[in-house]
This record gives sequence, structure tokens and C-alpha cells, in this order.
Amino acid sequence: MLIVPPYVSFDSFVNPLFNERTVVKKSGNYGSVVTDMPIGLISLSTYLKKHTAIEIKLIDFNIVLNKMESFEYSSFSALFDDFLSAEEWINYTPGIIGISTLFTPSYYNMIDIAHVARNIFPNALIIAGGGVPTNMYNEIFRDSTCFDALCYGEGEKPLLGCYVSQ
Repeated sequence: MLIVPPYVSFDSFVNPLFNERTVVKKSGNYGSVVTDMPIGLISLSTYLKKHTAIEIKLIDFNIVLNKMESFEYSSFSALFDDFLSAEEWINYTPGIIGISTLFTPSYYNMIDIAHVARNIFPNALIIAGGGVPTNMYNEIFRDSTCFDALCYGEGEKPLLGCYVSQ
């Protein structure tokens, strides 16, 4: 399972500043969530599928937030828990959960996803990669005990090694 955390903090999403772009949902106005093509995760997925017989699921929480007609959660952590607890994901039972974090506003979302994933999928190997883990690995290991590993730089070959050894 590969996950992209929201690119916006919870506070910026539920309480956008007067000069920020907003989106209107049935439950109110929210900060606009920018989406982009998750090139890093697509590259990882393509590489792994080329070299192994593996099923990979991708969750981009930026898209999840944009598709929601209303937002009734008290935190992103509650959203992550509700979403990852859905039958679709529970029956998937991933062996590895990779969280790609490119932007610093996603830092605490990455930490929250790891905590939720550790509770829901206790036997999964939880890893993170991208610009934030590459540059903030000390802070991540200080702030969370949920990560089994962090990827420094490109992760295709190390991740392939994880799948081959399972």
C-alpha cells in the first residue's frame, strides 16, 4: 500500500486564512487542497511490478479530500482511521505501507498516517520516503516510533529488496 498524505495541515484545511483559496463543501468552506501526479509512487509501483508479482494499492489523501462532499472529522487522524478501517483496506492487509511525503506541511499528516496504520495493520512494515524523510529523518524518528525504516533518496531497489525477502 502506498500513501500520499494531505499537502495541507488540518488547521489550514478547516480554518483557511482570508487570503487563501477555498472550496465549498456541504459542511462549509475549506482550504483548497492541491493535487499533483504522484510520480515517485508511480515509479516505485512500476518498478516493483516489473520485477515481482505484487499487488499495489495507492491512496492519495489529497484526492480523497477533494472528492468529499462534506467534511465531518475532528482531525485528519480521524479521517485516516475511518478510511483505512474500511472493509476494502482491512481485507487487503498490506505487508508494506509506504508513505511518500514531499512537502513539510505534510509532516504531521505523515506521522498521523503512520500511527493509524500501525494500529490497523500491526504486522505491516511501515516506511516513508520523499523529500521530508530524506531531510528530516532525525525529527521523524524523534516524533514517532511507528516507522520501521525511512528511505534516503531513491527507494526502488531497497523496496524491491523488502518485497523479495518477504
